[in-house]
Amino acid sequence: MIEAFSAVVPVFLLIGLGVCLDLFRALPENANQTLSLYVLNVALPLLLFQIMATAPLESFAHPQFWLGVIAAQFLIYGACYAADRILARHDSAAATVTALGGCFCNAAFVGIPVITSALPGNAEALFVAGLFTITPNLLFVVGQVQLAAHDPSRSMPQGRKAVLLHVLRYSLLYNAVFWGMAGGVLVSALGLGLWGPLDRAAELVGHTAAPCMLVTLGLTLRERLAVVFRHAGNHALLRQAALQICKLVVQPLVCWAILAALGVEGLWLAVSVIMCASGSALVVPVLADVHHAGPEEATLTALVSNGLSLFSLSFFIWLMRLLGHI
Repeated sequence: MIEAFSAVVPVFLLIGLGVCLDLFRALPENANQTLSLYVLNVALPLLLFQIMATAPLESFAHPQFWLGVIAAQFLIYGACYAADRILARHDSAAATVTALGGCFCNAAFVGIPVITSALPGNAEALFVAGLFTITPNLLFVVGQVQLAAHDPSRSMPQGRKAVLLHVLRYSLLYNAVFWGMAGGVLVSALGLGLWGPLDRAAELVGHTAAPCMLVTLGLTLRERLAVVFRHAGNHALLRQAALQICKLVVQPLVCWAILAALGVEGLWLAVSVIMCASGSALVVPVLADVHHAGPEEATLTALVSNGLSLFSLSFFIWLMRLLGHI
């Protein structure tokens, strides 16, 4: 257990470094925005491009993996959405944000760095983690369509179909991560391979993604906490407890059960379960803020879940090692 905990701690130490840099104003004011843009538009796309381009094409043909991880996320999404609508009687937009908070994994910003730390030098593990990061984008599209369709303050096309096409266009055309993955898959499919120096350059830049992501989280942590504490009285303890259990315990177990039932085992199962044990993605509060759908609660959910994920990630890494999956 200590070994598993030690694999996760470096991730949170880098977040702590970001907090210290913010406290001592060691970086310019807009450093977090610059780092975020660098990660999302340069480092992460290159990392995923290099992983996909150097993987054999048959590695992508794993329908049980795709079905299992997507089904696990959408089952939790549906359960949280229904519970919020029926029990809390929230409107569709608020229920959508609650559902995203309960199932949208922080796969890129925490999941990939944790896998890198827990399984250093394991190319297959990083490949599976890279594939996993694709799947939350489906939730992002569904959630954004639901939020946009019920947000009267935003000028959007009329009708769900028009909204879906609008969101898909902007989610894909302006998504560097998507194009990095797509380019890598294309190179692999054509059997082109990567020119040696280009492969090394992409690897060097790509591996700056994880530390930059984590430092960026730390740089914005104080600001996010300040927002949460200003509105802390509005949040019920039981509601947050239910969301955290759902995200950090139930979702990994559901993913594990579905993948095991489909015959997925070993590293593919372990990495998927560990990725599911990450906290709620920090893009959820951003969506909630844009669509005026309870951004304070979404921020609280994301921050608490990412803090508690230190323990959930450590536990599932330990469990996967104990059972011989990694």
